Amino acid sequence: MEWVKDKVIIELCPRIHEFNKLQSATGAVVCNIDKAEYLLDEIIGLAGEILSALKQSDYALQLNTDLREWKKAGLNTVPCFKRSLDSYELPVDGGKTFYLATIITPNSHKEKGYWLECFLAQRKQPDVLLPIMSDLPHPQNVSQTMHLIASSSGFSVGHCLVFFPENVKTKNRVVKQHFAMFFFNKFHAIYQKDTLRRVESLLEFEGKSSHLLSAENCYAARSVWGYLHDYYHHCGPVLLIQIFTLK
Repeated sequence: MEWVKDKVIIELCPRIHEFNKLQSATGAVVCNIDKAEYLLDEIIGLAGEILSALKQSDYALQLNTDLREWKKAGLNTVPCFKRSLDSYELPVDGGKTFYLATIITPNSHKEKGYWLECFLAQRKQPDVLLPIMSDLPHPQNVSQTMHLIASSSGFSVGHCLVFFPENVKTKNRVVKQHFAMFFFNKFHAIYQKDTLRRVESLLEFEGKSSHLLSAENCYAARSVWGYLHDYYHHCGPVLLIQIFTLK
């Protein structure tokens, strides 16, 4: 895994960041097409090596097709990553995964838009979630709590914690989620460095216990919040109907 992580950080991400400089917010390349094509060829090769190591063979095949189709159509056109999006399979708990596409990364440091991005992550479901999921089963749950291991700047810089299928650039709008990833290991630093600082500046609140919260416990707490938020978002009206029916 260290080899894959180094491949993403040292070799792939710098090329993606150079490629980003040639893009507009639509995802299309707007200058220096020759350089963009050269960079994309290198990106395709590196992504193939990473996906081979992670045994994401079906996704690798479709991603390669999407990238080469974009190059064939002209990198000055808007890309479409539907094939690879449709073929992407979620990792099992503890499993690692890699993804690459033109993606909107909400709350990152970038102008909102579709930029070529990638991430390497591991699915980690805290044990504390198991009894909660048993007591409050969510039939439409497609969310995954993840540890972000390495990524391009859209995910690594700023406060982007999420990856949804509708944020991937495709020709037609994505209307159904088959996954929703949350990089909750990022939240501890955000909470310590941003949230508590703002609270303390507005209120007479020292937050001593919060300052002592470990990264592991923060991840578990954020994962519980994420599940309950999604559960009541989707199942809340059903519960209200049941309550009114009982009355």
